[in-house]
Amino acid sequence: MNRSLLRAVGFLSVFVFGQYGYASVDWSEGAFVPPGGRTNIYNLNEDDLAESTRKGRLHALHYPVEVSGILLPFHTVEGFFDSNGGAPFKRFLKAVFKSWQGYESFDEVQEWMGLNSYPEVETGDVPFLNGHRPQYRMGLTKLQTHHGPALTVSCAQCHSANLFGKRVIGLTNRFTRANEFFIKGKRAMALGDPDRFAWITGASEDDLALYKHSYHSMKFVGLKKPIARGLDTSLAQVSLSLARRTKDAYASRDLYWAENPRHERLATEPADSKPATWWTLKYKNRWLSDGSLVSGNPIFTNFLWNEIGRGTDLETLEDWLEVNMDVVEELTGAVFATKAPSYFEFFSVEDFDLDAAKRGEAHFNKTCSRCHGKYVKAWSQTGAEDLIKQDLMKTVLVIPASQTRVYNVGTDPKRHEGMSSLIQLNDLEISKKYGIKIKQQVGYVAPPLNGIWARWPYFHNNSAPTLCDVLLPSNLRAKRYYLRASVDKNSDFDSTCNGYPSVSRRNWRRLPHENKVYLGGLGLSNTGHDEGIFVKDGQNLLNDQTRYELIRYLQTL
Repeated sequence: MNRSLLRAVGFLSVFVFGQYGYASVDWSEGAFVPPGGRTNIYNLNEDDLAESTRKGRLHALHYPVEVSGILLPFHTVEGFFDSNGGAPFKRFLKAVFKSWQGYESFDEVQEWMGLNSYPEVETGDVPFLNGHRPQYRMGLTKLQTHHGPALTVSCAQCHSANLFGKRVIGLTNRFTRANEFFIKGKRAMALGDPDRFAWITGASEDDLALYKHSYHSMKFVGLKKPIARGLDTSLAQVSLSLARRTKDAYASRDLYWAENPRHERLATEPADSKPATWWTLKYKNRWLSDGSLVSGNPIFTNFLWNEIGRGTDLETLEDWLEVNMDVVEELTGAVFATKAPSYFEFFSVEDFDLDAAKRGEAHFNKTCSRCHGKYVKAWSQTGAEDLIKQDLMKTVLVIPASQTRVYNVGTDPKRHEGMSSLIQLNDLEISKKYGIKIKQQVGYVAPPLNGIWARWPYFHNNSAPTLCDVLLPSNLRAKRYYLRASVDKNSDFDSTCNGYPSVSRRNWRRLPHENKVYLGGLGLSNTGHDEGIFVKDGQNLLNDQTRYELIRYLQTL
């Protein structure tokens, strides 16, 4: 099918999906953000919103781009780790992988990647494809292609988490190894050209075709390991991948540049940040932690940047996007409809200090609301005296700024400085066509704080392990912390300070090194957010009681 016909089909699909109002969203720079945000961004009726959101969540769990650059043969990869048979060299490689990484099964590979298992029973938040619980983990996709099933990773690898037993789509995965997964894949491909791959694995013709496709695409992928676990190097992956392409309107793939990449500052300088939570997007009109994406659908943009980082041919991607705009918009609607988990889904409301939270609201409105928005609580409404305690805690309305602003409050600058490497994306034909525009900023967006309790560790670089640390002067904040999964709400979470429990020096020495985070290095500074906010002329404006009350209030948002 030629490109003009593909585009015609794409425009027709947009017209057909006009029943959902998909063409009516204002993605321009400075679009108005109303009180309550843009939860139902396509203005769907209740039934259509529910169905579209379900489809969007399925796209988040099962990556839909059939033309993606990296599509590994699913059965061959799965069998490589789970089978004990095969050619001698295959057995040798399996032994090497086992000794290096401890991979004894394909599920253990997924566990190393930081992926969470699906819930035992389908929920509204985590739907099952075709009603059946997948045997693999959330974030891994078994994508059907014309060459058979292919393995790839989805949005859920970085944007889903296990929160005290509940699987939450849109919450940051604190343990993702998405970047390291690509790094290991590229190293493995360097050891095995298609002929060697076929000999090692005994792959079928279809599996070999998928491998050849990925092997070629990987030449145009530039990679970098994060400076700490829990952070993401997607900015570097995009810029380093663009350095392996021609500088034209479609960043054409050219083997000369693949073998002789241009220098990029992000090859040596960090611009790491945590994967964003989804439920805050509805309250903003500029995107990314630094607000540098000032116009364009952020989910469409994510597809584009993902595929640059996967070595995909951009003309082929453009054709796919035009034909599959309904997929983009279903995922967009689902992201904007995402709700933050309530603190009281996990902790007793009866034991909660409501009076302290009410006093914390006054502190918040005096100190924090100018940047972080206003929150109308049920306890301040007419008739509150008739409500039960759980209902009193609810936030009736979130009132963000109508225009998202960026503030420089002294936090680590490396992330926003790194956007200088991505300004070149404005020159791509797809960016121009769909109104995607980047403007480098100095500082970061003060995010809306709904669900802030579940978003530890804090700041864009995870440099504050608790809300107590956020509210302390930077010289008193933690210098290190230990990452732990949120499995047991009593032992894995400090509910008083809201975040990771502290670890004694004695116990610190006994903990596995891979989950230890040392703060203060390049890109991992935890300075800022104190002078002029919680500190004046070097003096702390908050005492222990004030911090306690502020945190109780924040836990109700």
